[in-house]
Amino acid sequence: FPFEIRAIMAAAGGEGWLDVAEPPLEGEWDVDGNFHTLEWRLAKEGRDCKYYSEEGCRIYEARPLLCQTYPFYLEEGRLSWSECRGLGGEIGPEEAQKIAELLKRRQIVEIREAIDLIRKYEDFERGEPSPRGRCIVHDSEGEHDVERSTNSVI
Repeated sequence: FPFEIRAIMAAAGGEGWLDVAEPPLEGEWDVDGNFHTLEWRLAKEGRDCKYYSEEGCRIYEARPLLCQTYPFYLEEGRLSWSECRGLGGEIGPEEAQKIAELLKRRQIVEIREAIDLIRKYEDFERGEPSPRGRCIVHDSEGEHDVERSTNSVI
């Protein structure tokens, strides 16, 4: 989410928006050949998070809620989890309580962000893919034209 990207930019020191985040590859094209997508994802190096290495997470204090709660998530109000080799053994009651609180916070943030996205979203007439088009990201703050050459978001 935008507020998380700004926190990572501050923690990473000197990195621009598109150094930290990138548009997802899933989306739709409009009749003018522009690619539209929703929200952002952390920039990667290959298939891996660019902020995680053998030494650990470089942005640990600013990591997104998704990372703070991984591998757990709420699906239709029910606790679920992804397979995670690094999870290790048992989770104690204090850690379980902390994760539960973070999951609730994450759920609330996701709902608020989705509501704000819907309020600001302007639909478009669908079209065919085109190499001449722009990339437009829709998020809770509105519509952003991604200007890749300057590494900024307009």
